[in-house]
Amino acid sequence: MSPAGGVCTAGSSAFTGTGAVVTLGQVTFSPDPGTVGMGTADVQLSLQVPLVQAGSGGGVSNVMFIGMTYEVTGQTVFANNAGGGYTNYIGLGTTAGTINGQYMQDANPAIAINNLPGQLTALNCLVDINGAGACGFTFGPTDFTLAVGSETYDFQHTFNVLVPEPATASLLGVGLLASIIAASRRRHSL
Repeated sequence: MSPAGGVCTAGSSAFTGTGAVVTLGQVTFSPDPGTVGMGTADVQLSLQVPLVQAGSGGGVSNVMFIGMTYEVTGQTVFANNAGGGYTNYIGLGTTAGTINGQYMQDANPAIAINNLPGQLTALNCLVDINGAGACGFTFGPTDFTLAVGSETYDFQHTFNVLVPEPATASLLGVGLLASIIAASRRRHSL
């Protein structure tokens, strides 16, 4: 499955942010949609635009997250029949993962986040037999701790994403590629 976009809410004890944030990524479930029972989920998400969290702490008023990626492998899930041809995947417990990217404090230079051992603390997806539907994920606050100014804060990023049917995502990609090729040909023929 490939999330097409989503809304991210972010928070810590001092910094909060909400708004539309474009995400790309992949979620893989075992068992497949339509099957009931215990299984696993692998989650890979990346922010396509900066995420700004406003607040006040440690002498800093804004924290901006840039180029963030969130990865978790082997999240334990329970898949149940939600009716109407939908499967509900519910994450059980937390699973260690990694968070990478950069964060800026106000107008200061970016600070790298390299393999921060963040936790996927919530997962809930409702998908049809083709894998299309909606998912919610929360990373942190466990192990998502960053120094901000003179203090340290536990951050939490929650994503609610729409998951297109795989065929729809493929068609969108093919259409975009065709548009790029056509534009390139027009430029070379002038």
